[in-house]
Amino acid sequence: MSEVTASACSVQFDAVVKKFGDGPTVLQDINFIANDGDFVAIIGPSGCGKSTLLRLLAGLVPITAGQVKIDGAAPGPESPELAYVFQEPTLLAWQRVAANVELPLVLRKVPANERAAIVHRCLSQVRLSDRADAFPRQLSGGQQMRVSIARALAIELLGIGELLDCVQGYRYSDESFHALAELAREYDVPFNLHVTDPKLDTKSGMQPTPLNDFVDLANALPDNTFILAHLGGGLPWSDISQLPTNLYFDTAAVPLIYHTDAYRRAVAAVGSDRILFGSDYPLRLHPRDSKHPAIDRIVSEIQSAGLAEDELSAMMGRNLQRLLPRV
Repeated sequence: MSEVTASACSVQFDAVVKKFGDGPTVLQDINFIANDGDFVAIIGPSGCGKSTLLRLLAGLVPITAGQVKIDGAAPGPESPELAYVFQEPTLLAWQRVAANVELPLVLRKVPANERAAIVHRCLSQVRLSDRADAFPRQLSGGQQMRVSIARALAIELLGIGELLDCVQGYRYSDESFHALAELAREYDVPFNLHVTDPKLDTKSGMQPTPLNDFVDLANALPDNTFILAHLGGGLPWSDISQLPTNLYFDTAAVPLIYHTDAYRRAVAAVGSDRILFGSDYPLRLHPRDSKHPAIDRIVSEIQSAGLAEDELSAMMGRNLQRLLPRV
């Protein structure tokens, strides 16, 4: 230990070691003191032990060696001074990593003689091929997230969404989302995010989504691509200037919430190369005068919005092929 004096209220790690069963040592000789009022950030790549360190601090998993103390006493789940926010991906705890990745292939009735090769390839892509036989509880939080990504890769992941953090139980600022963003960059897949126009009446249950939040997110993650649903809730023609270039906008639900001139307004504001056709089909987008979904009417409205042929070509296909080259 370095010569640091703990205050009356402190967190102390003394020569802490953590190893899961016969697996690798996750944490080795961790030594530090955090005193009352300190602001501490735990930084490191996925799988280095950040989440495991927090679980040790919360007393949720046993220490292999060393000591963890809060105010001089060992922590436990019942400790009144502790609060723990979980970030667990949706993995089957009783299945090994390989079986978790294989699950969607089984559900899609992919032949058994093909599944093993797909699982091995996907785990290799997320750098977890050596953990195929581990259970989720033996992985770090970041590794568990990577297993979730491998499971998506097994069925040809093209994009991630439609996401709405405040409804789905996390925040875009959370470590789990940033771990997901890292993998999205690595595999060159975009995020599709739900956006609600702040000028719309939210009394019907629509969740407000401040437009500045999406600008801040895109600026914080400049190497990620974000496609904002519903023409970004009017973000292209809002008072916010200098929109990040990694923001794109889809036309989903435009007939339901905007006049058809919204297409021209969006193109005039950000250019046709940043707008993608989306329909929300098979939802009814003309509920006042149509009992059935009508994709042909949606396409016809865009085509009659006064846009140039090249602008229409970009919106109706070229931009999608550029952002999703595997489509």
